[in-house]
Amino acid sequence: MLEQGTSLLPLDVWLVLLDYLELRDLPSLLVTSRGIKDAVDQEVVYEHRSRSTYPAATIDVSKYNNSYKDLIRGGNGENGIYVRHFPHMYSKWRNNAPHRFYVGSLRSLVWDRKIHRVLATIEAFGHGDLRPADTSLVSRVSSMDRIEVPLDPIGVHAWTYEPEPQRPGQPVSLGFLGQRRQHDLCQLTFREEDFSQESNLFIFTYSGTMNMSLRRGIRSDDYESVVFLEEEETSGRLSDMFNLQKKYCEFVPRDANNIMEPSNVLDW
Repeated sequence: MLEQGTSLLPLDVWLVLLDYLELRDLPSLLVTSRGIKDAVDQEVVYEHRSRSTYPAATIDVSKYNNSYKDLIRGGNGENGIYVRHFPHMYSKWRNNAPHRFYVGSLRSLVWDRKIHRVLATIEAFGHGDLRPADTSLVSRVSSMDRIEVPLDPIGVHAWTYEPEPQRPGQPVSLGFLGQRRQHDLCQLTFREEDFSQESNLFIFTYSGTMNMSLRRGIRSDDYESVVFLEEEETSGRLSDMFNLQKKYCEFVPRDANNIMEPSNVLDW
């Protein structure tokens, strides 16, 4: 009966129904019955799902041997990257004051499926003796034993920017009158498996460091630590953490050039 019922559904109906299905669950659906597989496992279905999931500018099926099915299976990683923004994720110096101010910001996580890496973009702003943004600590806390495990980056790219001159009438708390300011930006590269642990939360601490010989995180007492991913968002699958259907992130072309542009720190 299931075979007959599913095969009688028009293709247009299947396309609507499948829009409610998580991409990762599509393979499981295909093995439930032969009728469903025959109805759904078609190139026209994968093309529809590709166009409803990814921006048009990122769909180049030629990189997948002209197969939309392969594009879906590969998460379109040949054409773009997943970017999850954290607009207000600040690790602040506990003694911040109008005349002396330091803050680190976890701006975004990028999932690059082509190279199997996760990249964290971190920005720091403050007084002239500001510590580099790449001294930040990203760590994972297990929901089972609550032990904090620092993630060991396998790559670091760093930039330093000269802040804009103070504007007339700018508040003293942002202007650092008579003092030199510093603006630092970096991108830490991690392995996919660092973020593929089930039931964990993730913590960001600016100016936290790692003892490389012991692989032990050193949390700074001077800076606040902030949770940037809760346990319900970290099922052990990056596809959940970077879920396009739930609008957790955006998908942008691989050549997008605004990922590492400095933000307007006066908005912090």
